[in-house]
Amino acid sequence: MNNESHMESKNGIKLQSFIEHLHAGVVVHAADTSIILANEEASRLLGLSIEQMQGKTAIDPAWSFLRKDGTPLPMEEYPVNKAISSKQSVEYYTIGIYRPDLGDNYWVLVNAMPEFDDQQQLLRIIITFVDISVRKQMEIELKILSEIVEGVLHTEDLYDLLKLIHQSIKKALYAENCFFALYNENTGLFEFPYFVDKYDSAPQPTALSKSCTQYVFRTGKSVLITPEVFKQLEEQKEIELVGSPSPSWIGVPLQTSSRVIGVLVLQHYEKENIYNKRHLKFLDSIGSQVAYVIERKRAENELEKSFSLIAAALESTADGILVVGKNGKITNFNKKFIELWKIPESVAATREDEKLLTLVLDQLVDPISFINKVEELYHKDEEISLDILEFKDGRTFERYSQSQLFKGKSVGRVWSFRDISERRKTIQSLYESEARLSELNATKDKFFSIIAHDLKSPFNSIIGFTNILADQIRKKEYDSVVEYADIIRQSSQKAMNLLTNLIEWSRSQSGRMDFNPEFNEIGTLINEVCELSNVSARQKSITITREIQRNILVYLDKDMISSVIRNLLSNAIKFTHPGGKIMIITEQLEHEIKVMITDSGVGIEQQSLAKLFRIDESFSLPGTQNEKGTGLGLVLCKEFIDKHKGKIWAESEPGVGSRFYFTIPKY
Repeated sequence: MNNESHMESKNGIKLQSFIEHLHAGVVVHAADTSIILANEEASRLLGLSIEQMQGKTAIDPAWSFLRKDGTPLPMEEYPVNKAISSKQSVEYYTIGIYRPDLGDNYWVLVNAMPEFDDQQQLLRIIITFVDISVRKQMEIELKILSEIVEGVLHTEDLYDLLKLIHQSIKKALYAENCFFALYNENTGLFEFPYFVDKYDSAPQPTALSKSCTQYVFRTGKSVLITPEVFKQLEEQKEIELVGSPSPSWIGVPLQTSSRVIGVLVLQHYEKENIYNKRHLKFLDSIGSQVAYVIERKRAENELEKSFSLIAAALESTADGILVVGKNGKITNFNKKFIELWKIPESVAATREDEKLLTLVLDQLVDPISFINKVEELYHKDEEISLDILEFKDGRTFERYSQSQLFKGKSVGRVWSFRDISERRKTIQSLYESEARLSELNATKDKFFSIIAHDLKSPFNSIIGFTNILADQIRKKEYDSVVEYADIIRQSSQKAMNLLTNLIEWSRSQSGRMDFNPEFNEIGTLINEVCELSNVSARQKSITITREIQRNILVYLDKDMISSVIRNLLSNAIKFTHPGGKIMIITEQLEHEIKVMITDSGVGIEQQSLAKLFRIDESFSLPGTQNEKGTGLGLVLCKEFIDKHKGKIWAESEPGVGSRFYFTIPKY
């Protein structure tokens, strides 16, 4: 061995001894790129023994470099080749070296440094490998966590957040099949808000009795389940197959500081050993962080649902709602409040309480009481108030108020306003109707008792004189037959008139009387009624005079108006002394016709005029020949004139006579 060779050998031994003490892997290549030296750390990182590396070149296929995206590094970019071609040190950051024995990539920092002699001839290339897997993994984890935290702020709902977490995890390991199983404490079931799987579809909420997922949740431990581990746990009765079998399955609990809220699961259906302990450790390290962000997003979603429900309830109520803070400032209100108080949108948008209060007070009948009540309630946190507000425009509001509490302390007041104007009118109307109905029932009962009494009189006369008449005929005593027959006729006529009025009034009250107006000549109608009444008038030697305008057409119900004229004329005959006078006059006004029936009879006291046309007063006087009446005829007259949208009234003076008027529209 010459001195030069000996020197190189001696230097090689020194270099070998030096590199063995380094924490970095070192590989020394000769000028022809063959490996001449390597230390144990390089052997560990590259997965080759030192003997296997001796004489090998950097392009030996036994190991390879990868780019950061996982694609193979081209030969010309290999550290040795790059260092030779560039004639300078080359440093690679985070280049993955595939370890077939580990089934994974190691992340290393690689430096290739060429050495040249004085003539710039290549002597050797020294390559150092520094294991930065832990640092790289931390970077990935930090990046993923950063993306997850960012996702909490920018995702709309839980599904979007879980999708973002899934996409982030895929950057670190295989995660094509991924789902989150979250436990619902209220139902005791697992829900699957995010489920991406090659074969299985998202299940409905379920108990997951002895599934792998339930096992992770129950034990609170991360589990890497291979076929061997599954078989072992199955034999121990810990788990059973749920869904499609997968040779690579990994699940981690999503655990907060107080409880496990669910499980994150990844699986591969075709290959075994896709996941390793480092993957398990990685997922376990982010599991708690994922749990916290899921909890936060779930809480946000529930809060948003609550706000949405409150907002919907606030806007769907028929009441106007106003929320005022402890300082008197408006914090919230609904649209109904603005509508009820007739507040312009421009004023409502400002939320300026002074402007709004001014508009409110201007509408009230008693604004001072309104303000006093508000001030009183703000000094009585626990008091609940209900009162009534009267408006200048006639509206009525019901005002309800109670404190808004937060953690047991009052932070303001909630006021609700309900428009009860129609309800109040309805209640008032019901009270009035009830009173009126009670009154009508009482007066009708009273009236029918009078009718029954007054009907008995003519029928008693008819029956009595019929018996006398029959007895006279049997005895052939004919002197009084005509007299008795006339009494029977008068009594029958009286009963008939009373029954006619009663039937017509009853039909009008029950709504069974048809109203059939048509154009009729009013003079002709008056004449027809007068002809029917002439017999009664002649018996008392009463003269009926008519001053009737001809050819006046009026839109009326002939039967009803005939009944009105007949009743008024019958009363005039009844209360006029024998030999007296009755006058019927028509007067054509602009839009109506007026009819007056005047007599020279006994007249009516002024205080008694108010009792006419009323069923509840039962006002009736005996006629000049002691004729009986019930007052029902005048009540019926008012019913029929009201039906025609007309008016009826009377004027009278005792001992002089009476004047009865009615008007009805022409059209």
